[in-house]
Amino acid sequence: MSQNVKDFTDLTFTGTSTVSNAIAGMDDCEGLSIYWSSSTGTTMTVQISLDPTSTSAFGLLQSAGSDVTITAGETLVISPCPFRQVRLLATAASTGSLFRVAGQFPSI
Repeated sequence: MSQNVKDFTDLTFTGTSTVSNAIAGMDDCEGLSIYWSSSTGTTMTVQISLDPTSTSAFGLLQSAGSDVTITAGETLVISPCPFRQVRLLATAASTGSLFRVAGQFPSI
């Protein structure tokens, strides 16, 4: 089966927020890549939601009992994606941070 890659809206931070915008539309997504090219020393923790529209029902994504994080210059790949939304939680205000996001979907 062939695969398609879809670019999602970028994850960004506004003002003095420590929480990014959320990206939805993950139904059928088999893998998700998040790329951060910034040079800031802030660590980001991945939060996910099973609710496609909630603005508050998010929990920390864990793997092998540890929170999944991303730091500057890294690309994080999450697979499978059994959730409906994803966003980032920063350890400090991260105005201007930009994260590119792409998902892998099966061809129809």
